[in-house]
Amino acid sequence: DAGEFDVTFQEAEEGITDTASLEFEAGDPAEIEIDEVDPTDATVDATEEITITTVVTDANDNPVEDATVNSDEPGTVDVTPESGETDENGQFVFTATSDNVETETITFTEDFSGDTADQQVEFEAGDATQITAEVQDAPATADGTDELSVEVTVEDDGDNPVDTTVNVEDAAGELDGINETDSAATGGDGVATFDGITSTDAGEFEVTFQEEEEEIEDT
Repeated sequence: DAGEFDVTFQEAEEGITDTASLEFEAGDPAEIEIDEVDPTDATVDATEEITITTVVTDANDNPVEDATVNSDEPGTVDVTPESGETDENGQFVFTATSDNVETETITFTEDFSGDTADQQVEFEAGDATQITAEVQDAPATADGTDELSVEVTVEDDGDNPVDTTVNVEDAAGELDGINETDSAATGGDGVATFDGITSTDAGEFEVTFQEEEEEIEDT
């Protein structure tokens, strides 16, 4: 173990004592590990940070001070700083942010030993604030077989796609293939598709779609 240890010596006849301090330093850096991650995911806005604490030890698991740790920047993840030196506990702290929805693995490398440690980080979209419904393949013939579809896109404030559920809030007119009990998931691209919509009545009909969590709507 690295550290300072006291040894006390006593003279046998008179009982007088003195103490010597023996100091053992950590050896060369041998291993890097991820010590703590807080939180494990963050909202995409380039301000909410994921803090990653790395720790460097020698071959006997003693923390190594002043070891250099480097980081890569996968995808569009911004890691700050790019490198640094460990403290007396063998630790160095990085922060990661992103303004895009993504899941990436950051690799940290200890400079002397070349050992590496990986940490996966996930950046999620914020709350839904935008919903847009767009009709595809219009116009259709009112013969009961010619179909229309509607793509509903849900995004957050930063135009990032939101994985959520879209419900049909109101479907006016004589329409087949869509009703007020219908719903669809957006998935990772933020787009929910409602297809197979037909009618035997000519005219223009309005359908209102609502995002399930924030209850924002578009028609």
